[in-house]
Amino acid sequence: VNLAALCWVSLKGQPTSGSKEGCVRTAGVPHGARTQTAMTTAHVVVALAVAMGAIASAVVIPNAVRITVYHSAPVCAGPGTSNRNTADLMGEQYFLVRSLAAPLECVPHPPRRAQCGNHSCGNHEVIGDNLVISKVELEVDRTALRLAEGDLSTYSHCNLGDDCKYDCTAAPNSFGCWNISILIEEQPSCRELGPHSLVTEWWAANLQFLVASPTAGFWFSSLAAGENVTWRQVGSTESISKNCSDELHFSTVETDGKACFSTAGVATGSHRDILLPSWIDCYYATVLGPNASHSYDRSGGWSSKKLGNVLLDAFSSCSALTPSA
Repeated sequence: VNLAALCWVSLKGQPTSGSKEGCVRTAGVPHGARTQTAMTTAHVVVALAVAMGAIASAVVIPNAVRITVYHSAPVCAGPGTSNRNTADLMGEQYFLVRSLAAPLECVPHPPRRAQCGNHSCGNHEVIGDNLVISKVELEVDRTALRLAEGDLSTYSHCNLGDDCKYDCTAAPNSFGCWNISILIEEQPSCRELGPHSLVTEWWAANLQFLVASPTAGFWFSSLAAGENVTWRQVGSTESISKNCSDELHFSTVETDGKACFSTAGVATGSHRDILLPSWIDCYYATVLGPNASHSYDRSGGWSSKKLGNVLLDAFSSCSALTPSA
């Protein structure tokens, strides 16, 4: 699906049915091996998701196009995509990679408030136990995907509260989308960093430039008011433990950045501490490049394709959370 044509300006092209290229999502926190997923509860959640998918299968969305999205949330939030934010592959990976800077940004007395890429501290989809990453295919009325360039009015921010329920901001559209490129446009300071800029600002800016493009780096909002009217879930939800996904992600980074972690004397594998500043430094040096902490030079870092493949590989390698017998 050409999300650039659908979510931005042009609606002239024909919908591409069933395409999954470049449409996925993940997020979450850095708790790695220190947390365990409540498998029994997760099985119940996935069983409910299967039932919901069966009900929705009888609904017909007019002028529909299919997209595949990913979403990360605690098991307690339950299945489904109603009143939630999801993203394509690059949009989700942006969310995950940004979350790893939280220990440096979300401290009682930071050096100063970042001018580029302010972190959303306390997000329960990023910080919490029993996180599950879900892959969902949606069928959406392609006219509902319209988003004038630079206009965020169609997108609703859905926040997960302490009660594990979502609360979404008001929006004129029951299905909205926007591109991370807007972050770059809204925060010109991200393009004007200098010698006195924070390391976390450089990381945020370089990550935005890595994942954002006219065809990738999208976030979506699917409101309950439009479910089975302008959008619906197609089929069942595929879910994996975020702990497993994180382990594969971090192990890949530690393998690629072995020299950095070794020189810094930072423990890796089952002994890693992702809250340690030196581990965080080596993580970003590997993913964004060794010079990305003080310049716009991302040479030596990962490509956006590699960053996306880490999540795709997790869904191929991690055990699926399926309904219990």
